[in-house]
Amino acid sequence: MTHYTSIYVTWPTAEEQRRQYKLNEEFAWSDREQKYLTVRKNEYKFEKDQTCRSIVELGRKDVSNCYPAELNHEVLYKRGLTYLQKGQYDEAISEFSETLKMIKFGDLYFNRALAYAHKGLYDQAISDFTRATEMGMKAGLSEAFHHRGLAHLEAGAYDKAISDFNTASKSKVEAYFYKAEAYDRGRLIKEAIEAYKTFIQKVPSSLPPLVQRATKRIAELEKR
Repeated sequence: MTHYTSIYVTWPTAEEQRRQYKLNEEFAWSDREQKYLTVRKNEYKFEKDQTCRSIVELGRKDVSNCYPAELNHEVLYKRGLTYLQKGQYDEAISEFSETLKMIKFGDLYFNRALAYAHKGLYDQAISDFTRATEMGMKAGLSEAFHHRGLAHLEAGAYDKAISDFNTASKSKVEAYFYKAEAYDRGRLIKEAIEAYKTFIQKVPSSLPPLVQRATKRIAELEKR
C-alpha cells in the first residue's frame, strides 16, 4: 500500500460500480503511477474541489468523466484533528504537515506539536509550540506556553519549563502545579514547596486530583 496525493478523480463504469457497491471503491489519479488506481474500503470520499489522499491499489487508465480535485487545506486540517483526537499521532502529523505546505497558522503548529509531544518527540514539539507562540492562536497563547512548558519538563529542561509556566500561569492556574513539579524534579525543594502551596491557594474546585497530588507532595518534601 502506498499513499498518493490525487489530482483527478473519475466515475467508475457500470461493472465497476457494482464492484464499488460491494467494496466501497472509488478511483483516483496517481501522479507517481500516471494512471487511475482503485481506492479501497472506506477511504476519503471524493467530492468536487476536494483532495483525495488515500491508500490505493490496483488500477485502470481512463480519462473520461474526470475533473480536477483541488487541494483543500481545511479538509486536511480537519482530518488531522480527527486523527489527533483518536490518538493516531503519526497520521495526524502527516495531515498537519501536508496542510503546512499550503497554509501556515498558529493553531496548526500547536496541534502538530501536541501530536509530536504525545509521541515523545519533544524537540519537534517545542519547535512547533514556539511557532504557535509567534503566530498567535485563537484561544490565546497561554495554551502554547503551557504545553511548551510541559515538553520542556519532560525533556529535562527545567529552567525553560519554569519560564513557560510563569507566562502561562497568568491565565492558566494549573501551570502553577507544573512549575512546582519542575522545581521538584530539579531538586529545588524550598521553591517546589512554595509553588505547590501557591497552586493550592489559586486552584479552582474543578482540579481536585492535582490538589491531592500537590498536598501529598508537600508532605513528602517537608519530611526531608
